[in-house]
Amino acid sequence: MNSETVMKYVTKCSFVLSSFGQNLETSTYARENLFAVLICMIGMLVVLVYLNAILQTYMQIEAKKSDLMEIEERRTMDIETWLCVNDLSGDLKTEIMGNVLEKLKPEEDVNNVKILSVIPWRFQLDIKKNLCLDMLQKVPMFRAGGERTMDLICGYLKPIIYNENNFILQEGDPVDKMLFITQGDAIIYRTSPDGSGSSSTSSISNGDHYGEQLLNLAPDVDPLSLPISNWSVKCSTKVEAFFLMAEDLRKIKIHLVESGYIIDGLVTNTM
Repeated sequence: MNSETVMKYVTKCSFVLSSFGQNLETSTYARENLFAVLICMIGMLVVLVYLNAILQTYMQIEAKKSDLMEIEERRTMDIETWLCVNDLSGDLKTEIMGNVLEKLKPEEDVNNVKILSVIPWRFQLDIKKNLCLDMLQKVPMFRAGGERTMDLICGYLKPIIYNENNFILQEGDPVDKMLFITQGDAIIYRTSPDGSGSSSTSSISNGDHYGEQLLNLAPDVDPLSLPISNWSVKCSTKVEAFFLMAEDLRKIKIHLVESGYIIDGLVTNTM
């Protein structure tokens, strides 16, 4: 129901109200006059109730429209902020904006996991490359493989979210993934030898990676034989990241060996 429809109903009701009593004639009998007045009053009351119901419905619809517009504006601002923080623009920005506004529920957060879940596959690789390519190139083994290897690695990358104070990795746990942080901060620490507490030693943030020790595993090593972490990694803020599982890294390393980029465990070209 739009404003034009409401105005039509209001006009009709006004016409009906103004028509009451026009076809009535005065009588010498008081009871007939009282009856006519009563009929007119009841009719007017019915029309007024009907008119009030129409106006109430219209106000509710307009309020709902306003709420939806406010939600859409807030969602658009959230997406714009995410795009700005991650330095994404051009066609990717247009694609992300359109898909997120259309497919993501209003109550859902805007983050790398949610965005990649609604983006067509052909754009997912471009997003991963935009967000992670600089970090991947910091790893000599990955850099040696060139653009083809980078595309392969980005295909394996998966998004993940850690909330503030969540553990990415705890001391004594197996290191099963290599992490590439795109947003947020985490601290790396380990328990004091005497067990009296822990001491913060370093931190990682957007643009850093962690878990590079997995690259030291030989391609034919049992993927269950993972190194044990001597450190705990805990989020000091919400963290958005991408990760490669140990099995993904094994496949990438096999590709590098078969392509001649690694010979006898040594990287042949770091560009």
